Amino acid sequence: MRDKSWDTPYIHGKELEVEDTLGVYDMESKFTVFLSGQRLDFSPERFLHSAWTQGFGTPCIICEEDFDLAIEPPVRLLCLGHDVSVTDPLRQSLPPLHIQNYHLRCLKERSIKYVPVSHPWHPSIAEAYANRTFNMKAAQTCYEAPLRTLMAIRRRFGPDHLLWHDYISIPQWEDNFRGTIILPQIFKIFEASSSCVLHLGQMPPNEIVNTPTFETVSQRSDGLQQFFAAHLFSRLWPIVEFDRAGEAYIMSEKYSILEPKFTVFVKNILDAVREAENLTLSRGVDLVQ
Repeated sequence: MRDKSWDTPYIHGKELEVEDTLGVYDMESKFTVFLSGQRLDFSPERFLHSAWTQGFGTPCIICEEDFDLAIEPPVRLLCLGHDVSVTDPLRQSLPPLHIQNYHLRCLKERSIKYVPVSHPWHPSIAEAYANRTFNMKAAQTCYEAPLRTLMAIRRRFGPDHLLWHDYISIPQWEDNFRGTIILPQIFKIFEASSSCVLHLGQMPPNEIVNTPTFETVSQRSDGLQQFFAAHLFSRLWPIVEFDRAGEAYIMSEKYSILEPKFTVFVKNILDAVREAENLTLSRGVDLVQ
């Protein structure tokens, strides 16, 4: 039997990010997409079908050559219009979504900046994927979650950063985009990005982020333990993706991105603990003497 372990999505835990953080967008509205510069308005059902089949397939936007899916699937990136100003990634109205397809080599040659996101799936997305059937919540989430993530990335890193998000960047209902064909490509996408975003359900305690001392770590240890107990950290995929990217930033369910890099945040905690341990050892030596 064919191994389909790659084909089992991991879903947000009950106490972590859920879809009630979304829903500001009117689900009955048309979803607006710019594809190769052409404006397209989709009904929710048509949008989900297009995103998860071949509806967003175009030649590479740089070299204008087609893709050989058996050799190199497209790197499908998301961006916003130049006139879009991001103030609140979670609450402000959604701007139109721009979708562009690239060869990975073309991205590298042009030094185009993009950020891939590693995240558990929302329940409605997992259901629509498994059953290969439309549901309204999946369509809304498929459109809204990547857009709000893109808005958060634009606010944090600037307008020249694009987004790779598997809700749209991978046609989930197309078998020839799945399994052994797409997995090596995903690894290459994360590796070429230099950093990724880990979409978690919450942030670590602000006190530890702002003042990473042993005292604050001790006082807020419960919050720190809860943060590292996040569902995402229990899965292999985010670890592999983070390892390939080499760096990561943390994003909460409110689409806010933690200021320090993830490795810096962890290092600050370890340094605070080591400093306290060294101080304790030093005092012990003084008492003996």
